[in-house]
Amino acid sequence: MEVERAGHERTGTAPTAPDSDRRDRILWAITIYTASFMIFPVNDALAKRLAERYPIAEIGAIRNGVHFLIVCAAACFWQRAGTLRTRRAGLHLLRGAIMAGTTLFLFGALRTVSLADVTTLLFVAPLLVVALSGPLLGERIRFVQWLAVGAGFVGVAFVFRPVIEVLDWGLPLALGAAVCGALHQLVSRELSRTDGPLVGLFYVTLVGAATLGAIALFDWRTPTFEDCAVMTGMGFIAAGGYFGVFKAIELASPARLAPFYYLQIVTAIALGYAMFDDVPDRWTILGLAVIVGAGLMCLGVERAKRGASPARTR
Repeated sequence: MEVERAGHERTGTAPTAPDSDRRDRILWAITIYTASFMIFPVNDALAKRLAERYPIAEIGAIRNGVHFLIVCAAACFWQRAGTLRTRRAGLHLLRGAIMAGTTLFLFGALRTVSLADVTTLLFVAPLLVVALSGPLLGERIRFVQWLAVGAGFVGVAFVFRPVIEVLDWGLPLALGAAVCGALHQLVSRELSRTDGPLVGLFYVTLVGAATLGAIALFDWRTPTFEDCAVMTGMGFIAAGGYFGVFKAIELASPARLAPFYYLQIVTAIALGYAMFDDVPDRWTILGLAVIVGAGLMCLGVERAKRGASPARTR
Protein backbone atom coordinates (compact mmCIF):
# COMPACT_ATOMS: atom_id res chain seq x y z
CA MET A 1 0.00 0.00 0.00
CA GLU A 2 2.85 2.40 0.83
CA VAL A 3 4.50 1.60 -2.50
CA GLU A 4 1.25 2.37 -4.30
CA ARG A 5 0.89 5.66 -2.44
CA ALA A 6 4.47 6.67 -3.25
CA GLY A 7 3.85 5.87 -6.89
CA HIS A 8 0.82 8.11 -6.98
CA GLU A 9 2.80 10.94 -5.37
CA ARG A 10 5.59 10.65 -7.93
CA THR A 11 3.25 10.64 -10.90
CA GLY A 12 0.93 13.30 -9.48
CA THR A 13 -2.12 11.10 -9.94
CA ALA A 14 -4.77 10.37 -7.34
CA PRO A 15 -5.38 6.82 -6.14
CA THR A 16 -8.02 5.00 -8.11
CA ALA A 17 -11.45 4.52 -6.56
CA PRO A 18 -10.92 0.77 -5.94
CA ASP A 19 -7.63 1.51 -4.15
CA SER A 20 -9.28 4.18 -2.03
CA ASP A 21 -12.21 1.92 -1.18
CA ARG A 22 -9.90 -0.92 -0.20
CA ARG A 23 -7.82 1.39 2.00
CA ASP A 24 -10.96 2.72 3.71
CA ARG A 25 -12.21 -0.82 4.24
CA ILE A 26 -8.93 -1.89 5.84
CA LEU A 27 -8.84 1.17 8.12
CA TRP A 28 -12.42 0.52 9.17
CA ALA A 29 -11.58 -3.14 9.84
CA ILE A 30 -8.57 -2.15 11.98
CA THR A 31 -10.74 0.27 13.96
CA ILE A 32 -13.44 -2.34 14.64
CA TYR A 33 -10.90 -5.06 15.44
CA THR A 34 -8.92 -2.88 17.85
CA ALA A 35 -12.03 -1.57 19.60
CA SER A 36 -13.43 -5.09 19.96
CA PHE A 37 -10.33 -6.48 21.63
CA MET A 38 -9.89 -3.41 23.81
CA ILE A 39 -13.32 -3.95 25.40
CA PHE A 40 -12.60 -7.56 26.40
CA PRO A 41 -10.53 -6.47 29.45
CA VAL A 42 -13.65 -4.63 30.65
CA ASN A 43 -15.27 -8.05 31.00
CA ASP A 44 -12.24 -9.34 32.87
CA ALA A 45 -12.18 -6.36 35.23
CA LEU A 46 -15.87 -6.81 36.06
CA ALA A 47 -15.30 -10.53 36.63
CA LYS A 48 -12.39 -9.75 38.95
CA ARG A 49 -14.61 -7.45 41.02
CA LEU A 50 -17.52 -9.93 41.10
CA ALA A 51 -15.26 -12.88 41.98
CA GLU A 52 -14.84 -11.35 45.42
CA ARG A 53 -18.51 -12.19 46.16
CA TYR A 54 -19.65 -14.96 43.79
CA PRO A 55 -18.38 -18.34 42.53
CA ILE A 56 -16.55 -17.97 39.23
CA ALA A 57 -18.70 -20.66 37.57
CA GLU A 58 -21.84 -18.68 38.39
CA ILE A 59 -20.43 -15.49 36.87
CA GLY A 60 -19.40 -17.35 33.72
CA ALA A 61 -22.74 -19.16 33.45
CA ILE A 62 -24.81 -15.97 33.56
CA ARG A 63 -22.48 -14.19 31.14
CA ASN A 64 -22.54 -17.12 28.69
CA GLY A 65 -26.31 -17.47 29.05
CA VAL A 66 -26.87 -13.85 28.04
CA HIS A 67 -24.35 -14.20 25.20
CA PHE A 68 -26.18 -17.35 24.01
CA LEU A 69 -29.53 -15.53 23.90
CA ILE A 70 -27.97 -12.71 21.86
CA VAL A 71 -26.54 -15.22 19.38
CA CYS A 72 -29.95 -16.88 19.05
CA ALA A 73 -31.60 -13.51 18.45
CA ALA A 74 -28.99 -12.64 15.80
CA ALA A 75 -29.57 -15.95 14.05
CA CYS A 76 -33.35 -15.47 14.02
CA PHE A 77 -33.47 -11.82 12.98
CA TRP A 78 -30.53 -11.49 10.58
CA GLN A 79 -30.19 -15.04 9.30
CA ARG A 80 -32.29 -18.18 9.12
CA ALA A 81 -32.25 -20.41 12.19
CA GLY A 82 -31.27 -23.26 9.84
CA THR A 83 -27.83 -21.70 9.49
CA LEU A 84 -27.04 -23.03 12.97
CA ARG A 85 -27.12 -26.62 11.76
CA THR A 86 -23.84 -28.50 11.64
CA ARG A 87 -22.51 -31.93 10.85
CA ARG A 88 -19.60 -31.51 13.25
CA ALA A 89 -21.43 -31.25 16.54
CA GLY A 90 -18.72 -33.27 18.31
CA LEU A 91 -16.02 -30.71 17.55
CA HIS A 92 -18.33 -27.86 18.51
CA LEU A 93 -19.05 -29.53 21.85
CA LEU A 94 -15.32 -30.01 22.40
CA ARG A 95 -14.65 -26.35 21.66
CA GLY A 96 -17.44 -25.32 24.02
CA ALA A 97 -15.96 -27.45 26.80
CA ILE A 98 -12.53 -25.91 26.17
CA MET A 99 -13.97 -22.41 26.40
CA ALA A 100 -15.73 -23.31 29.65
CA GLY A 101 -12.34 -24.40 30.97
CA THR A 102 -10.84 -21.11 29.77
CA THR A 103 -13.46 -19.19 31.73
CA LEU A 104 -12.81 -21.15 34.94
CA PHE A 105 -9.04 -20.73 34.65
CA LEU A 106 -9.29 -17.05 33.72
CA PHE A 107 -11.76 -15.99 36.40
CA GLY A 108 -9.89 -18.08 38.97
CA ALA A 109 -6.65 -16.30 38.11
CA LEU A 110 -8.27 -12.88 38.30
CA ARG A 111 -9.13 -13.46 41.96
CA THR A 112 -5.50 -13.05 43.03
CA VAL A 113 -3.54 -11.76 40.01
CA SER A 114 -3.58 -8.27 38.53
CA LEU A 115 -5.45 -7.66 35.30
CA ALA A 116 -2.24 -6.67 33.47
CA ASP A 117 -0.42 -9.86 34.50
CA VAL A 118 -3.32 -12.08 33.42
CA THR A 119 -3.67 -10.29 30.07
CA THR A 120 0.09 -10.55 29.49
CA LEU A 121 0.04 -14.32 30.04
CA LEU A 122 -2.97 -14.68 27.72
CA PHE A 123 -0.75 -13.26 24.96
CA VAL A 124 1.12 -16.59 25.08
CA ALA A 125 -1.84 -18.27 23.34
CA PRO A 126 -0.76 -17.34 19.75
CA LEU A 127 2.71 -18.75 20.46
CA LEU A 128 1.18 -21.98 21.75
CA VAL A 129 -0.89 -22.18 18.56
CA VAL A 130 2.35 -22.11 16.57
CA ALA A 131 3.93 -24.77 18.78
CA LEU A 132 0.89 -27.08 18.66
CA SER A 133 -0.10 -26.62 15.01
CA GLY A 134 2.86 -28.78 13.96
CA PRO A 135 2.03 -31.99 15.87
CA LEU A 136 -1.75 -31.51 15.85
CA LEU A 137 -2.40 -30.07 12.37
CA GLY A 138 0.70 -31.25 10.53
CA GLU A 139 1.79 -27.73 9.62
CA ARG A 140 5.45 -26.92 8.96
CA ILE A 141 6.92 -24.72 11.68
CA ARG A 142 10.04 -22.76 10.78
CA PHE A 143 13.08 -22.52 13.01
CA VAL A 144 12.52 -18.78 13.54
CA GLN A 145 9.04 -19.52 14.82
CA TRP A 146 10.41 -22.04 17.32
CA LEU A 147 12.87 -19.40 18.50
CA ALA A 148 9.97 -16.99 18.99
CA VAL A 149 8.05 -19.58 20.99
CA GLY A 150 11.09 -20.11 23.21
CA ALA A 151 11.51 -16.37 23.66
CA GLY A 152 7.84 -16.10 24.60
CA PHE A 153 8.31 -18.55 27.45
CA VAL A 154 11.28 -16.55 28.65
CA GLY A 155 8.83 -13.65 28.87
CA VAL A 156 6.48 -15.90 30.88
CA ALA A 157 9.35 -16.58 33.29
CA PHE A 158 9.79 -12.82 33.78
CA VAL A 159 6.12 -12.47 34.71
CA PHE A 160 6.34 -15.45 37.08
CA ARG A 161 9.58 -14.35 38.73
CA PRO A 162 8.16 -12.12 41.51
CA VAL A 163 5.94 -14.95 42.83
CA ILE A 164 8.23 -17.96 42.45
CA GLU A 165 8.81 -18.02 46.21
CA VAL A 166 5.14 -17.47 47.04
CA LEU A 167 2.53 -20.22 46.78
CA ASP A 168 -0.06 -18.58 44.54
CA TRP A 169 -2.09 -20.50 41.99
CA GLY A 170 -3.19 -17.36 40.17
CA LEU A 171 -0.42 -17.21 37.56
CA PRO A 172 -0.52 -20.97 36.73
CA LEU A 173 -4.28 -20.62 36.29
CA ALA A 174 -3.72 -17.71 33.89
CA LEU A 175 -1.26 -19.83 31.93
CA GLY A 176 -3.85 -22.62 31.89
CA ALA A 177 -6.33 -20.16 30.37
CA ALA A 178 -3.76 -19.38 27.65
CA VAL A 179 -3.34 -23.10 26.91
CA CYS A 180 -7.11 -23.53 26.63
CA GLY A 181 -7.25 -20.44 24.41
CA ALA A 182 -4.66 -21.96 22.08
CA LEU A 183 -6.57 -25.26 21.88
CA HIS A 184 -9.73 -23.28 21.14
CA GLN A 185 -8.00 -21.52 18.24
CA LEU A 186 -6.77 -24.82 16.80
CA VAL A 187 -10.23 -26.39 16.94
CA SER A 188 -11.71 -23.18 15.49
CA ARG A 189 -9.26 -23.33 12.58
CA GLU A 190 -10.53 -26.80 11.73
CA LEU A 191 -14.20 -25.87 12.11
CA SER A 192 -13.84 -22.70 10.01
CA ARG A 193 -13.44 -24.91 6.92
CA THR A 194 -17.09 -25.96 7.10
CA ASP A 195 -19.02 -23.76 9.55
CA GLY A 196 -19.51 -20.02 9.90
CA PRO A 197 -18.67 -18.00 13.04
CA LEU A 198 -22.29 -17.68 14.14
CA VAL A 199 -22.59 -21.48 14.31
CA GLY A 200 -19.45 -21.62 16.42
CA LEU A 201 -20.68 -18.93 18.81
CA PHE A 202 -24.01 -20.71 19.19
CA TYR A 203 -22.45 -23.96 20.36
CA VAL A 204 -19.65 -22.36 22.40
CA THR A 205 -22.07 -20.22 24.42
CA LEU A 206 -24.62 -23.05 24.74
CA VAL A 207 -22.08 -25.54 26.06
CA GLY A 208 -20.42 -22.89 28.21
CA ALA A 209 -23.69 -21.81 29.84
CA ALA A 210 -24.78 -25.43 30.44
CA THR A 211 -21.42 -26.62 31.79
CA LEU A 212 -20.73 -23.65 34.02
CA GLY A 213 -24.36 -23.55 35.15
CA ALA A 214 -24.20 -27.18 36.25
CA ILE A 215 -21.03 -26.47 38.24
CA ALA A 216 -22.51 -23.30 39.74
CA LEU A 217 -25.53 -25.19 41.12
CA PHE A 218 -23.30 -26.73 43.80
CA ASP A 219 -22.48 -23.29 45.24
CA TRP A 220 -25.11 -20.89 43.92
CA ARG A 221 -25.38 -17.46 45.50
CA THR A 222 -28.33 -15.43 44.33
CA PRO A 223 -26.90 -12.16 43.00
CA THR A 224 -28.25 -8.77 43.92
CA PHE A 225 -30.08 -6.82 41.25
CA GLU A 226 -27.05 -4.61 40.64
CA ASP A 227 -24.63 -7.55 40.34
CA CYS A 228 -27.03 -9.44 38.09
CA ALA A 229 -27.16 -6.37 35.86
CA VAL A 230 -23.35 -6.32 35.73
CA MET A 231 -23.21 -10.02 34.78
CA THR A 232 -25.83 -9.40 32.10
CA GLY A 233 -23.79 -6.48 30.81
CA MET A 234 -20.78 -8.80 30.59
CA GLY A 235 -22.78 -10.97 28.19
CA PHE A 236 -23.53 -7.97 25.99
CA ILE A 237 -19.87 -6.88 26.07
CA ALA A 238 -18.71 -10.38 25.06
CA ALA A 239 -21.27 -10.54 22.24
CA GLY A 240 -20.32 -7.09 20.96
CA GLY A 241 -16.64 -7.93 21.05
CA TYR A 242 -16.97 -11.22 19.19
CA PHE A 243 -19.32 -9.83 16.55
CA GLY A 244 -16.92 -6.92 16.05
CA VAL A 245 -13.97 -9.27 15.52
CA PHE A 246 -15.90 -11.35 13.00
CA LYS A 247 -17.03 -8.24 11.11
CA ALA A 248 -13.45 -6.94 10.96
CA ILE A 249 -12.20 -10.26 9.57
CA GLU A 250 -14.83 -10.01 6.84
CA LEU A 251 -13.32 -6.67 5.78
CA ALA A 252 -9.61 -7.50 5.99
CA SER A 253 -7.40 -10.55 6.41
CA PRO A 254 -6.62 -11.77 9.96
CA ALA A 255 -2.88 -11.52 9.21
CA ARG A 256 -3.24 -7.78 8.58
CA LEU A 257 -5.29 -7.25 11.73
CA ALA A 258 -3.44 -9.50 14.17
CA PRO A 259 -0.84 -6.97 15.44
CA PHE A 260 -3.63 -4.80 16.87
CA TYR A 261 -4.72 -7.69 19.12
CA TYR A 262 -2.03 -6.70 21.62
CA LEU A 263 -3.46 -3.20 22.17
CA GLN A 264 -5.92 -4.63 24.69
CA ILE A 265 -3.10 -4.43 27.25
CA VAL A 266 -3.68 -0.65 27.29
CA THR A 267 -7.23 -1.17 28.55
CA ALA A 268 -6.09 -3.85 31.00
CA ILE A 269 -3.44 -1.60 32.57
CA ALA A 270 -5.79 1.40 32.72
CA LEU A 271 -8.63 -0.58 34.33
CA GLY A 272 -6.25 -2.34 36.70
CA TYR A 273 -5.02 1.02 37.97
CA ALA A 274 -8.44 2.70 38.06
CA MET A 275 -10.38 -0.14 39.72
CA PHE A 276 -7.77 -2.04 41.76
CA ASP A 277 -4.80 0.35 42.17
CA ASP A 278 -2.59 -2.18 40.32
CA VAL A 279 0.56 -0.88 38.64
CA PRO A 280 2.62 -3.36 36.54
CA ASP A 281 6.11 -3.86 37.93
CA ARG A 282 9.27 -3.93 35.81
CA TRP A 283 9.14 -7.73 35.47
CA THR A 284 5.64 -7.64 34.03
CA ILE A 285 6.63 -4.87 31.59
CA LEU A 286 9.73 -6.80 30.52
CA GLY A 287 7.78 -10.04 30.15
CA LEU A 288 5.08 -8.22 28.17
CA ALA A 289 7.68 -6.77 25.78
CA VAL A 290 9.28 -10.17 25.20
CA ILE A 291 5.97 -12.02 24.70
CA VAL A 292 4.51 -9.40 22.35
CA GLY A 293 7.78 -9.22 20.41
CA ALA A 294 7.80 -13.00 20.02
CA GLY A 295 4.18 -12.96 18.87
CA LEU A 296 4.88 -10.28 16.28
CA MET A 297 7.90 -12.28 15.06
CA CYS A 298 5.70 -15.34 14.50
CA LEU A 299 3.15 -13.17 12.76
CA GLY A 300 5.83 -11.71 10.48
CA VAL A 301 6.98 -15.20 9.47
CA GLU A 302 3.40 -16.25 8.80
CA ARG A 303 2.74 -13.19 6.66
CA ALA A 304 5.94 -13.85 4.71
CA LYS A 305 4.77 -17.41 4.05
CA ARG A 306 1.38 -16.14 2.87
CA GLY A 307 3.04 -13.51 0.70
CA ALA A 308 5.04 -16.20 -1.04
CA SER A 309 1.88 -18.15 -1.75
CA PRO A 310 0.14 -17.66 -5.15
CA ALA A 311 -3.20 -17.13 -3.39
CA ARG A 312 -2.74 -13.93 -1.43
CA THR A 313 -5.25 -12.60 1.05
CA ARG A 314 -6.48 -9.06 0.73
